[in-house]
Amino acid sequence: MTFVAAFAAALVTATAVAEPAIGSKLYQHCAACHLPTGAGVPGTYPPLAADFRAQAVTPEGRRYLTLVVLKGAIGALTVDGKPYFAVMPAQSQLDDEG
Repeated sequence: MTFVAAFAAALVTATAVAEPAIGSKLYQHCAACHLPTGAGVPGTYPPLAADFRAQAVTPEGRRYLTLVVLKGAIGALTVDGKPYFAVMPAQSQLDDEG
């Protein structure tokens, strides 16, 4: 399973169902900011649940999520009607081996 596929699985379920070991290992990077539960930090780090699941079901959404992880992002966004503003650093330390 490639990094992108494993990461998409981890985002969709907050832990990867298809590849638990890979998804769990990848999610450790996310949990540092988004917390082990995926609940996020109000105002700073959004939760990794419904909004990300909705994005992950379309090719455009998966591309966006992949680019945010690979390239990073900065600025304001709204998730579940709540505002967030932070920096998402590029996760360049990740590779296809997980």
